[in-house]
Amino acid sequence: REWGYTHTAHLRKSPYALGLLSKHPMRVRLREAGNAFAHGMLCADLLGTLFCVTHLTPNSVTRRVMEARAIQHVARTAPRGFVLLGDLNTLSPLDARAHTLASLPARMSHGSHAQALARKFLTADGTRIDYAPMQTLLDTPLWDVGNASGHTVPTDVNADAMHFAQLRLDYCLVNSHVLGTCAPAPSVHVLRLNRTQALSDHFPIEISMWLHDDAASSDVFPIGVPNSP
Repeated sequence: REWGYTHTAHLRKSPYALGLLSKHPMRVRLREAGNAFAHGMLCADLLGTLFCVTHLTPNSVTRRVMEARAIQHVARTAPRGFVLLGDLNTLSPLDARAHTLASLPARMSHGSHAQALARKFLTADGTRIDYAPMQTLLDTPLWDVGNASGHTVPTDVNADAMHFAQLRLDYCLVNSHVLGTCAPAPSVHVLRLNRTQALSDHFPIEISMWLHDDAASSDVFPIGVPNSP
């Protein structure tokens, strides 16, 4: 609040809490703490745009696909702009060339953490990267506005064996309304700095976008996620 962020929202379903800070008024639309997400999802309406932050499961591609489908449902419900932010613990097909050059599947298949890496990133036969979670989001459709921003792990605080190589795991995805109304287009910059090397095992990402307040943003619209088994 001392920095001017007078509007806040918080969700703590797991030790990995989620939060939103804003200098502008916002209305919380969803605090999803049920079984649809490992760490929950927090959504708020801000300047006519629905912002959602989440942290997807690191343990299973299959479970992450289910989380992605729940996000897809929320994104398609949003009547105007939609922005998804967070550590999605998944790899993007838009980075496939870099993954091939780095021989990621082969590197994941060897060593003491091979089984965990395979569950997190690879297809059932263990030969290819499983892009299904991110592809589900892209098919919503959502656009990955940070696809040229580069890796977000590892940092010098590499406390996670899953961060065995330079990977992009943190994302900003937007819908067509945001793309069509933001000028200039949204941009993403990974803050790979000396100070951020020591703050977390992920680098933070900085997103720049110009949003125009929509008078209709005060409208009430239903939002939720489907029940998960």
